Amino acid sequence: MKLYGKRFTSERLLELLGRLGTITAVAEHIGERRRTISHWYQDIRGGVVNEKVKADIFVSIAGDKLLNLSNRNVLFMTDTHYPYNRKGCEDFCKEIYDKEECDLVIMGGDLVDLHSTSRHMSDPDLPNSKSELEKAVECCERLFSIFPEGILTLGNHDLRIIRKATGSGISRSFLKTFEQVYKIPEEWKVVEHVMVDGIIYQHGNDLSGDNAATTWTMKNLCSTAIGHVHSVSSIKYLKSAKGMYLAISCGCLADQSALSMAYSKSYPRRFVNGVTVIKNGTHAQFFPMP
Repeated sequence: MKLYGKRFTSERLLELLGRLGTITAVAEHIGERRRTISHWYQDIRGGVVNEKVKADIFVSIAGDKLLNLSNRNVLFMTDTHYPYNRKGCEDFCKEIYDKEECDLVIMGGDLVDLHSTSRHMSDPDLPNSKSELEKAVECCERLFSIFPEGILTLGNHDLRIIRKATGSGISRSFLKTFEQVYKIPEEWKVVEHVMVDGIIYQHGNDLSGDNAATTWTMKNLCSTAIGHVHSVSSIKYLKSAKGMYLAISCGCLADQSALSMAYSKSYPRRFVNGVTVIKNGTHAQFFPMP
């Protein structure tokens, strides 16, 4: 059995990361340099480790039943921005899921919009925060009734309340969890990133444009699938000395005609609605929503 620092097994290191949350916290807890700890986790995962990556990305090693992530046919859907989603998007996703014989659904973030709590000006003709929340919960219940289990990687809109509370000096101890607020079933795992068949699935915060997925793939040094960029759906193959990588941008399932999306009305490009199916981490196909 391989030991790290002559005293830690990979299972112990994963348990520490899951409990403490960040590589820096693990380093401080066991009295090792952060760079050393980062190298250990990189060795365990076989790829780049980011400060924000939580233990969920390693769960396939830890043995969790749902996240034993290999040889999967993944339906990757993203950016529903509930309750401002394309109507019928859940039925469309289910149709593709069944047709392509998928066995795992990953929701790539921005499950909800939280327009009413944005730092930007809110449209007075849209629902207030309470009404928007109630409508979003109804949408989530429909999604979870169709897909009783899956994985959600959090997006920037999903984290708006956390950011607002943090900016106001409010501890997370005072807040409900995201799972509690949106009645997310236990069978759904809520994470920041997850790896399936060598592909990192993440929302893709902080980057936009046609090449966002390519940039994330180069940053992660492995195949990467993102949402976040509503007007781009693309599947690119990148080759390096280490092998072939996929860079996937999945468009969105948000309704561009919704008032909450008014910021995009002047854009010459339209939202690309649809889902992507990735099989065994090697082949991907985008299915546009009519």
